[in-house]
Amino acid sequence: MRLNYDGTLKNYDLFAAIEDDYFKVVTGELSEEEAREYFWTTFKYGQTYKQSEEGIFWIAVENPEDVPNDIITSYVYETTYMMTAIYMYFAVNYKSLANDEIFIEFLERALKASLSRKLMGTGAFANEDFCKAMKIFANAGLNDFLKEYGDAFTEVKIAFDDAIDYLRKIASEEVSSSYSWTNNKDLARDVLEVLDGDEKKSYIFVYGTLMKNQAAHRLLLDAEYIGDYKLEDYAMYNLGSYPGVRPCEGESVFGEVYRIDNSLISRLDRYEGEGVLYTKKKVFVRNSWSKQIAYIYVYNNKCEDRKKPMREPWNAKESDYVWYAAYGSNIDENRFSCYLKGGVCVENGKTYVGCKDKSIWKDTAVKTFKGQMYFGNNSPSWGGKGVAFYDPSVKSETIMKLYLITRDQFHDIQRQEGLSDNWYGRIVFLEADYEGAPIYTITSEKRRPEVESADNYYQLVGQAIQSI
Repeated sequence: MRLNYDGTLKNYDLFAAIEDDYFKVVTGELSEEEAREYFWTTFKYGQTYKQSEEGIFWIAVENPEDVPNDIITSYVYETTYMMTAIYMYFAVNYKSLANDEIFIEFLERALKASLSRKLMGTGAFANEDFCKAMKIFANAGLNDFLKEYGDAFTEVKIAFDDAIDYLRKIASEEVSSSYSWTNNKDLARDVLEVLDGDEKKSYIFVYGTLMKNQAAHRLLLDAEYIGDYKLEDYAMYNLGSYPGVRPCEGESVFGEVYRIDNSLISRLDRYEGEGVLYTKKKVFVRNSWSKQIAYIYVYNNKCEDRKKPMREPWNAKESDYVWYAAYGSNIDENRFSCYLKGGVCVENGKTYVGCKDKSIWKDTAVKTFKGQMYFGNNSPSWGGKGVAFYDPSVKSETIMKLYLITRDQFHDIQRQEGLSDNWYGRIVFLEADYEGAPIYTITSEKRRPEVESADNYYQLVGQAIQSI
């Protein structure tokens, strides 16, 4: 299995790599041999930090002494929590590592680093950061670790016991934040549900007939809807009256997460043909405000020989609102309005037909995404020179202007931009449930040959970016 950690990565890339590795580990995707290789690859990148001379940290930011405290919380402590939790999971589940003296030494140093400020954050969000830290360890099997190693790591056990007691105080509202929008009580209860070994509840990510307003949603009528989420590195295929997902690097699937009684799992297994048509496994899903481990049913048969995967929800409606993420000339609102209302674009003199629904966007926003904008192809609309494309696989960042429009308008815009694979035939699902709607952009199926852009196009894009 491919893991992401690379000691040469910095800042967000390093944080994202560790986070992705953490969820792959705690969902049980590593063999014992892969776990050993991962430890021997990662331990050498640990560093000392002023908070603990004996501890070892995994630091994802350059010059940490020069950055704000909230950056320290994420890029020094949260990265260290995740790596420590990975090692704790290894200690419980892979005995060849547990018997290795070097591994135990580095695990002990990682634990000292993690506990050096009692898992607390800073300022008004200290308790919220504490709950997030505890969930990292809870998902990695903190209880199992303390049962097996509590006698050997006495100080660690005492520290985590104290942390769990404090978590219960947050859950019972004995302590609270002065900021009303931080729902620490629910965060704490969510962690305690994992730590207390609540065998009655599980999370499930559904993407087809079990979704709202679909044929089998009746099976989830008593379940608690948690939110819309994104599953990365899987692709969804249309199998006729239902879909199936398969692992596929670079693709993503939209779905809904529910908290269910475990008594329901056997019924869902029967419905999905678990073990025959589908296999149930744990995955990591995310949206703009939450990360969650959940069960999913993965299709057992090959479907890569089918046409393109489905890149929008199984239950998508043309009237739904979505965020269209523009990264090229459409960042400019006057230019983008030509695609909606129709008319002549001042910058290139071309007449656009516009959308069937010519109403203006409902809202706008600005957001940065992983990936690279580049110029490619030979556009007749811009002097036969290059126009903007987006490559989500490149370790870079692209700022985008978001427009809240209907899905029907989004599809009309894609048709005007060009539906072929060499132009804008690929829909990229960027994020689930941002301000109430998913985010999409469009680009080519494969990276296009790079071509210099026309001066007027380059100036338009540059000025638009500077204005947001």
